Amino acid sequence: MYLKSVELYGFKSFPNKINFQFEHGITAIVGPNGSGKSNIADAVRWVLGEQSAKQLRGSSMQDVIFAGTETRKPLGYCQVDLTIDNSDKTLPIDYSEVKISRRVYRSGESDYMINGGACRLKDIHSLFMDTGVGKEGYSIIGQGQIEKILSAKPEDRRMLFDEAAGIVKFKERKAAALQKLEEETFDLARLSDLIGELEKQEKVLAEQAITAREYLRLRDDLRKYEINSFIRLMDSFEENLKNLTEKNEIILADLHKRKKEYESREKEYEEVAEALRAKDREYEQVSELAHSKKLEAERALAEIRLDQERISNLVNNYTNLQSRAEEFYEAQLRGEKELVSMKYQDEKEKAVLIKHQNEIRAFEQDKKELEMAIEAENQKKTDYQSQRLNQIRQKAESETALGRIALEKENNSKRQQAIIARQAVLTRTVAVMVEEIKAFETTEESLLQKQDQLLKTKTKNAKLMAEAMRQFSDLENRKSHLRGEYQEKESRQKALVDLENNYDGYFLAVKKVLDLKNPGIIGVVADILEVEEKYQKAIETALGNRLQNIITDTDADAEQAIEYLKQNKLGRATFLPMNTVTAVKAKEIFREKGYLGIAADLVKYDPKFENIVQSLLGNLFVTDNLQNARYLAAKYQYKLRIITLDGDVLSPGGSMTGGEFKNAKSMIFSRKNDIAKLEKELNELKAELDKADQEFLRQKEKNSELQKETESILAQERETNAEMDRLVFVLAQKKKELTAQQTECLQLETETIEIKECLQRLEKEKGWWLENTGHLSEENLQAEQDKAEERLQTLQSDLDCVNEDIVKVRMQVTAIEERLSHTEERSQVIRTTIAEAAEKQAQLKRELSALNLEKLKKEQALAEQQEILTQTSAIQEQAEEQRVVLKHEKSLIQAKKENLQTNKENHYKEVALLEKEQIRLNMQIDKYTEQKESQAEYMWTEYELTYSTAKAWEEPDLGSDTALKSNMKRLKEEMKALGDVNVGAIHEYEEVKQRLDFNIVQQADILEAEARLKEMIADLEKQMTERFEQEFAEINRRFAKVFQELFGGGIGYLSLTEKENVLESGIAIHVQPPGKKLKNMMLLSGGERSFTAIALLFAIQSLRPSPFCILDEIEAALDDANVYKFAKYLHKLTSDTQFIVITHRKGTMESADALYGITMQEKGVSTQVSVKMIENDLDKKEE
Repeated sequence: MYLKSVELYGFKSFPNKINFQFEHGITAIVGPNGSGKSNIADAVRWVLGEQSAKQLRGSSMQDVIFAGTETRKPLGYCQVDLTIDNSDKTLPIDYSEVKISRRVYRSGESDYMINGGACRLKDIHSLFMDTGVGKEGYSIIGQGQIEKILSAKPEDRRMLFDEAAGIVKFKERKAAALQKLEEETFDLARLSDLIGELEKQEKVLAEQAITAREYLRLRDDLRKYEINSFIRLMDSFEENLKNLTEKNEIILADLHKRKKEYESREKEYEEVAEALRAKDREYEQVSELAHSKKLEAERALAEIRLDQERISNLVNNYTNLQSRAEEFYEAQLRGEKELVSMKYQDEKEKAVLIKHQNEIRAFEQDKKELEMAIEAENQKKTDYQSQRLNQIRQKAESETALGRIALEKENNSKRQQAIIARQAVLTRTVAVMVEEIKAFETTEESLLQKQDQLLKTKTKNAKLMAEAMRQFSDLENRKSHLRGEYQEKESRQKALVDLENNYDGYFLAVKKVLDLKNPGIIGVVADILEVEEKYQKAIETALGNRLQNIITDTDADAEQAIEYLKQNKLGRATFLPMNTVTAVKAKEIFREKGYLGIAADLVKYDPKFENIVQSLLGNLFVTDNLQNARYLAAKYQYKLRIITLDGDVLSPGGSMTGGEFKNAKSMIFSRKNDIAKLEKELNELKAELDKADQEFLRQKEKNSELQKETESILAQERETNAEMDRLVFVLAQKKKELTAQQTECLQLETETIEIKECLQRLEKEKGWWLENTGHLSEENLQAEQDKAEERLQTLQSDLDCVNEDIVKVRMQVTAIEERLSHTEERSQVIRTTIAEAAEKQAQLKRELSALNLEKLKKEQALAEQQEILTQTSAIQEQAEEQRVVLKHEKSLIQAKKENLQTNKENHYKEVALLEKEQIRLNMQIDKYTEQKESQAEYMWTEYELTYSTAKAWEEPDLGSDTALKSNMKRLKEEMKALGDVNVGAIHEYEEVKQRLDFNIVQQADILEAEARLKEMIADLEKQMTERFEQEFAEINRRFAKVFQELFGGGIGYLSLTEKENVLESGIAIHVQPPGKKLKNMMLLSGGERSFTAIALLFAIQSLRPSPFCILDEIEAALDDANVYKFAKYLHKLTSDTQFIVITHRKGTMESADALYGITMQEKGVSTQVSVKMIENDLDKKEE
């Protein structure tokens, strides 16, 4: 088996169809960088099933399609064909030549083909399994894969060795077996749960079936007794109603007569009562007038007394105010006299105070001058003492200091000359270093800008990536949520469909007839009706058990079904033959409050069932609530059958039925609607899931593109950071050196300044010593000190005298100031008193004027009130006389009214007795009517019988009414004792028993299959372990040999990282090149690492040669000598393997048997050049 040809069309940079023919041996593909030669290796990898766009150096699978150039349009698809010679039947296929094809369109669709026939990717993988050929095998090796083999974790190298050991096919079979085992385990757990549940159901249903059979027997007996009891009750009700109606008519006539007499007496009584009310009103008016005038007179008298008292008080107040005003005037005169006296005394005191203050200021000035003179004399005395002591010390120090100054001046001069020389050297060095640092800082600024740009790009990408990941996570969550909701609703729908298909909730007889599936049986009433949710409760309540009525084509079909039920004793059912049932349609009514329509018009059905639906619902009127239903029933004299949306029923005759259902199994319409609603919701969820899947794939591609862009940015960032780190280090070193030099320069400059200053200081110090030594003699200094002491004593005596004078004068000033302060306070008090007296005097004058005015007003009001009192007293006397006359007239009318009241009450009692009797009779009539209708409704609801149809079931010999009631009570008690009865349990028990037996058999089959799978997996693991250990040992041996041949010595070997777990263990590579210590692979040079990987590949090829091998620049990192070694060893392997080598190394080109050149004469378009080589140059050299 070998590779005959590769044909490309539209793949990457090959827009034209191009064919590469290959022979045995080595074929080299060469060309400049960027010419597209590596695209040939990508094409082979792609056609063999590569799914990763990243492995193909793209971002999406559509990137492999020719994208167009400036002069060429993009192509819509690309295709690669791989032709393999299979004459030796290496591939498990009955063809001597196998053509593998793959095609992909820009729309995302792709095709795989084997010899032109469509196939799956899995088929291609299976075809090349354990041959070394494939996207995961070792037949296509690129430079990046060489590095990946060496740098990968030991566990990640495992796939290469599994392929070489030939156990991939075994692993695939094991994985398939494990998947199958997992499925069987899941099915077994599900079956175990199901069997457990069915066993519980079987036990419960067995007991329920026994109870149900007993219940059906009791129910049939109860039906017989209830129907006969109903007939007797209806006859009794009819007789009682007839008697009561006759009595009621007699009472009604008498009541009418008595009511007329009562109305006449009532009218006369009202006339007298009205006359009495008129007299009462007149009497009240006169009484009110008399009373009001009396009150007015009393108020006028009280006002007169009050005014007189107020006038007396005003006179007293006026006298008091005049007396107080005179007192305030006298106080004001006294205060003004005292103020004049105090003002004169203050002026005398202030003149003395000013004199003493001037004396104090003069004394203070003298004191200040004396203190300054004393301080000056003290300083002179101290200076003379110090100078005398220093005179002695200076003579000794002067000679020492002058010697020291001469020596320091000599040393500083020498140091100054050395500093000048060093400064010249440092100035030149600093200038050079500054220029170097400027160059480095320019480079640093450029790198900082690049870092900043990369940071911005990375930050932007991170935000995009975070948002993309968030959207990706949201899409995953949404898919999961939608899938869970879909599965939940699908399970619920299936459960409801199963219930519907099994006629859950239907009577046993109905189920059995429907199970027959006779051609004449159409279905039940519930199947032909389509009811809006709004009307479901009303329609279900109205129809009740009639929903289970069976519709047949003809009455003959119905008769046949009834005969079947009788023969098998399966119960009873009601049939509606389409050829006999007639429509019953009531007359429509319009514009009534709350009226919704006739029930038959509110449901949907096939027109062929018109008679059936009209017979059931044609005379049923639907309203929105019970209140409107009652109004409608009353308006049409209780002749209509009405139902509300809540299921409340008003029957003809006036009876009402309402409440809530206890049995939920009759909610048939709800189940049908739930199934339809779930079907719609499932379709919507499926659409949402499909949409979410598409969004998920788009987001996944977007994430991949962002990841690739982020990795590129991170690589640039790492490179820039490394360069920046190196630059920062060098720049820091340079700046450190510059700082040291500059610091030294500054230190030298500082030192120069210090030397100059030191020389100047020494010169000054020398002059000072020469000038100050021996200036004053010791005797002169002592005489001056004594004189200063005498002057100091004289000044101190003068100062003491001045201090005494100051104290005396200050005491006099303090006394005067205290007297002035006291006088000012007293003056302020007097002025306040005068002001208050003046204000009070003015206020009292205003009050006197006001009191005088008020007194005049009160005297005038007093005269007016006396006039009012006289007039009011006269009117009051007239009103009292008129009130006495009206009181007598009113007593006469009251006596007449009482006589009429007694007469009226007697008539009212007679009418009330008659009405009470009529109400009693009506209540009895209503009671019997309601009982009659209730019995009729019950009989219709339970058995669909009217009084006339029930007569056919009459059996007179069932005993008395008491016996009937006793038997019914007994039967009901026996039925009640049975508890809740599931009538369908009989049929359900048979079904569950059948399902349980079937699932037990299934469980046994799965257990047997599970045991076989476990045995097979154990055999596969044993075979894989044995084969891998054997093949790995051989690969290790060959690797050691090839390593020594390629490296010319050294040690290389392989080891398992987990010897106790051979099938999952990683593979470690250990190498020791000649002349070096055994070391980690990562510490080898690039060439050594590549040569080690090549040695490993050659070892694998020598053990399990792949039919062909494509090498893409794997020797790029080798030096020329090792390239020739590589080419030479490659020739050793050509006896078993065909090599296609993509290269640009001379040594490899020289070793090739055929050479293809790839060029890009047109930008973006690759073309080929082929040269058949007659003789290999490498072989010539060896000869």
